[in-house]
Amino acid sequence: MKRRWRVMIVVTKSPARGLQFVTAEALGPPPWDVAMMGARLLRHGAEVRVLDQDTEHLGHRVVRRELKNWCPDLVLLYAGGSVLADNPVPEVRNLSALMTGWDWPSPVLACGPLATHYGRELLTVLPRLTGLMRGPVGEAMAQGFDSSLPGVASLVDGELVQSPLASDVEEVDADVMPAWHLFSLDAYASRCAGGLRTILIGNLRDTAEQTLEEVRHAVGRGSARHLIFDDRDLGRDTNISEEVARGMFCAAPGVEWSCRVQAARVTPSFVLTLSQGGCKELLISPPAKGGASGLAPMDDPWRPRLESAVEAVRVTGMSPIVLQLLGLKGQTRSMLSAWQRWFADRHILVRPEVRVQHTGEHGDGALQLSEAFAKAGCWDNDLSRSSLERAVKILKSARTAASQAR
Repeated sequence: MKRRWRVMIVVTKSPARGLQFVTAEALGPPPWDVAMMGARLLRHGAEVRVLDQDTEHLGHRVVRRELKNWCPDLVLLYAGGSVLADNPVPEVRNLSALMTGWDWPSPVLACGPLATHYGRELLTVLPRLTGLMRGPVGEAMAQGFDSSLPGVASLVDGELVQSPLASDVEEVDADVMPAWHLFSLDAYASRCAGGLRTILIGNLRDTAEQTLEEVRHAVGRGSARHLIFDDRDLGRDTNISEEVARGMFCAAPGVEWSCRVQAARVTPSFVLTLSQGGCKELLISPPAKGGASGLAPMDDPWRPRLESAVEAVRVTGMSPIVLQLLGLKGQTRSMLSAWQRWFADRHILVRPEVRVQHTGEHGDGALQLSEAFAKAGCWDNDLSRSSLERAVKILKSARTAASQAR
């Protein structure tokens, strides 16, 4: 009997805190995209293991030992995660150290946000990598590198830019649920706020019932006691969102949840529906273009919409948190100070996020990595890294104080 194709997914160590801005939440729930990778591979008949270095406190030597003992046919190194949002350059020392002593022929692909943002640049700084994987995994990843399958030849020579048979993946995603059982969920719960088993729910699916099925799966299979909708704007389709909210009490009885909604969609009727469905915290994000960036509070046309959104959420009893983007075009230190005072005067909790312009976003003539690191978040304004760090610390300390006062 032929042995099943073995795939090991290693969630690599987060970059050292000193190499990134302090806005990143390095510790949180298990990554949803890794859970979906595992689910798709299992769906295609592969045998899958997940190792999370941070959560399971696994050193590089332990990971290499586990890989050698299990002898996987393919290794996926998932790097970046949430910390890449404000990490201006690919920090590869952990990856390089992990691959030291790599003495077996199994292909090793980089995947996750780091591979997506920096692509082939990683192949230059990490020559031991076999290639990169962007996008979802496909059948070829689970059944071996059969040269008759499209895209597989490029998979093994470091030229892969999109995983093979991605169209097949999209067709089956509707009924594929994240493989939460591949993670050590108790380890994740111990590091989350309140010690609750927190699980991410991905973007809204095509129908409310499909999204609610994922919710039921997280509660039943993952024993989730807190859910976070990972969609960047849960209000983009209010019909589906409201139907999901109305079904949450049955799908996740007694489970609190939170979500993110763009300010323009935060209407009294919509937030009331979310509140009645058990939502406890709403992250209010700025418009897709602009908002709380290069203008002072009294001059920003987004400010009235923000004020009304915060009040609409407060009336329902939910906790409003405002996402403020730092390091955008036109921002100055005085503007950041004005926004900080405005938030403090109105007792508004803020989640700061530094806008980092990754080198991959420039195309031809991009900044060198050293330049990108020095100018992260500061290309189109007069802010320095120290100014951004100071703004982040002020906003986070104000949020802590406001939370304690409540």
